[in-house]
Amino acid sequence: MLDDLSLQIGEGEFTAIMGPSGSGKSTLLNLVAGLDRPTSGTVTVGGTALASLSEAELARFRRASIGFVFQFFHLLNNLSVFDNVLIAAQLSGAQEAASRVRAQQLLNELGIGAKARDYPVKLSGGERQRVAIARALINRPAVVLADEPTGALDSNTGEQVMELLVALNQRGQTILLASHDLQLAGRYTRRIISLRDGKLTRDSRTDGQGQEVTQ
Repeated sequence: MLDDLSLQIGEGEFTAIMGPSGSGKSTLLNLVAGLDRPTSGTVTVGGTALASLSEAELARFRRASIGFVFQFFHLLNNLSVFDNVLIAAQLSGAQEAASRVRAQQLLNELGIGAKARDYPVKLSGGERQRVAIARALINRPAVVLADEPTGALDSNTGEQVMELLVALNQRGQTILLASHDLQLAGRYTRRIISLRDGKLTRDSRTDGQGQEVTQ
């Protein structure tokens, strides 16, 4: 639950949402994605007031504008790696041939192109997270929401995933990362928002090397 939270994330920012379990991190991501509706106040993403959208319109908004990367991947084990990525484009109604090309391109860029015909059960945790990232990106969303994307990974693989997110941000995508790992977030993001019990407790900028920048 969030409590009287007022927050603005600029286009192209890479922002970490920090806090212990129950602080409201996942709730905030769900509100931005339109998965939850606020009991009061407004949520506006890219100029769109989400409260004004119907459920069908919210679904279209998510498919077009939001890429969601989950901690535990949420891949479909009965589908190949390629089809796990492609299904997001199919659900959005994207052109089939172009989507197939883009799915393979994303897998290649993420270093798992050779795994396209494999099934998730055969992949390492880091490889599965890369598939999840490719799936989140296939519709070219303006905003990527990452909910503890390194929480199920070892430290080395977690850093690789963070480097991938940095590369995406450098291409212009806005990234909102929920994490409990302050050291990791401080090294890779440029803004850290701290929550506790649903309240904003700190909003700071960093230099990308873990050092806070005076505003």
